[in-house]
Amino acid sequence: MTQHIRELLDHAVAGIEPGTRDPVAAVMGRRRAARRRKAVAGAVACVLAAAGIAGGLALNRHDANGPMAPVGSVPVEPPTPRVVDRVVVAGAMRLPVPDGWRVATPGSDSPCGRAGDGQVLIYGETSDDCARSSIRVSTAKVLAYPVGSLEDLPGGSGIMTPLPLLTLPGGEPALLRDAFETGHTSMVLPWSKVILEFNLDGPAARTIAGTIRTEPVGSGRLNLVDSVPYAEFSRPEASGKFTVASHGKITDPATIAEVLALLRDQRKAVSGEDACSQPGDRAALLLLGNASVVYLTIDKDCQEAFSDRGGRVRLSDKAVRELTRLFGIEVR
Repeated sequence: MTQHIRELLDHAVAGIEPGTRDPVAAVMGRRRAARRRKAVAGAVACVLAAAGIAGGLALNRHDANGPMAPVGSVPVEPPTPRVVDRVVVAGAMRLPVPDGWRVATPGSDSPCGRAGDGQVLIYGETSDDCARSSIRVSTAKVLAYPVGSLEDLPGGSGIMTPLPLLTLPGGEPALLRDAFETGHTSMVLPWSKVILEFNLDGPAARTIAGTIRTEPVGSGRLNLVDSVPYAEFSRPEASGKFTVASHGKITDPATIAEVLALLRDQRKAVSGEDACSQPGDRAALLLLGNASVVYLTIDKDCQEAFSDRGGRVRLSDKAVRELTRLFGIEVR
């Protein structure tokens, strides 16, 4: 699966030079470098721990006295997309308008109709079929955008499962629906509250998506709600599949408070450059009522989480196990 998506994304940048010869490969390279740095840091910690009590005390003093990363923060209200020097700007996102393409903003006419309020429509100059040759950039409030995929399970039940995750150049996470495999791909940027709809064939959509850049915002510890009436957690089984048994829902206020406290206690903030999540990784989804969502990567060599309210942190093995336990899930 990882290799398949990797090949799809490689095609995205064929023939373009947006500032990096191969921006997707560069992103994937940074992910691999981040994983190597994580592994080296772990090995160094093991060596220092084995060096004796004095080394351990030194590490503990450093951790205790070192500055704690601030809580990540992103704008509460969605932005208004605008076009600046043929670049669509919306929140932290920057999307260059392809050469020869036109732009429609609210109130302006185009062969593809008018762009609605808070939208920018990009369409081909010789477009005969707007449903298959246009890009719509719009914004939405928290959770008014797709955060997962509803997976039907035996017995007629369904659970929300995580969408594929791509970390864009600049550091903002993006969730992909259909992942450039159909004529319509959606890309959701939770921190910017931006939705991009690519009504294009796969290769064309991948090419344009490869030119997107984001400003470095949202980093820090997880920004979480104070309380919610319920929380749902879906994670894959050891086989990688989602089942009824791998989904849990809690309504007990004390247990929900434990979940939030556990996530707040994850203090190793991850910058966009050091983010290790990549398409094809095993992932989990935590819905905090209808107020917020936390996306977790729980792959073998990458465990991190980001909140749609801002913040991205490294997850410990203990944290993943405890979160699973609090939702009454037994991974098989």
